[in-house]
Amino acid sequence: MRKSYVAFDCETTGVEDTDFITCMASIEVDDTGEKQVSRWVSDLGKPLSSEIATKFILYLWDLNANKNYDIITFNGTSFDFKFIAKLIQDSEILKKLEIMALASEDIMLDFTTESGYFTSMQSFADGCNLKGKTNTGSWAATVWETGTETEQKEVIEYCVEDVRVLCDMVDYREYKGKLYRTTKAGKRTLWVPMAETFRKSFECISTFESNPVIPSWMKKGTAPDIPKLWQWLQ
Repeated sequence: MRKSYVAFDCETTGVEDTDFITCMASIEVDDTGEKQVSRWVSDLGKPLSSEIATKFILYLWDLNANKNYDIITFNGTSFDFKFIAKLIQDSEILKKLEIMALASEDIMLDFTTESGYFTSMQSFADGCNLKGKTNTGSWAATVWETGTETEQKEVIEYCVEDVRVLCDMVDYREYKGKLYRTTKAGKRTLWVPMAETFRKSFECISTFESNPVIPSWMKKGTAPDIPKLWQWLQ
């Protein structure tokens, strides 16, 4: 059985530098499988504050460095950690964030650096017949800024549900030894990750940089810019 881990996800208003985090959710899973949900938010309808972001990174650091929890995300290395980093004002805490970003298990990064192309968490949820996302990121962004208090609270729970999907993927990998994904063409494909669990982000990066993967079926010049995922860490 895999050791204890914490999974997390951020909701944002978009992917541009001018966008911001609205809320975050994390789920701790101890070595007995017991789960503890935490919600990270400042004020409804407002951007996440630097204070909350800092508390979150110190919480992750305690779990990872002091209690030996793994950190698991889906696209966290290139997205979630990067957005949180913009809110961290203390250089020592920022260094902790960068260390954890590289030491985390990012399922999307693991898949992408092995296969040479991007994928979505929903594609794995569909392929593994798991309960998938309950809404969309665009809905969450719009409702956070213009919706009612009830709708804004629903955004927080939507974020929690995304993390539950992530935990379900981890459980599936643990008990089945593999994952399936459904392609855009509707084909169910198998993926057996290289590592016993998932590779650490620094392993994914170093392996890809020494031996970049470009799928043979991709047209010349159309391969995604995968190294861009970790440029902010360099």
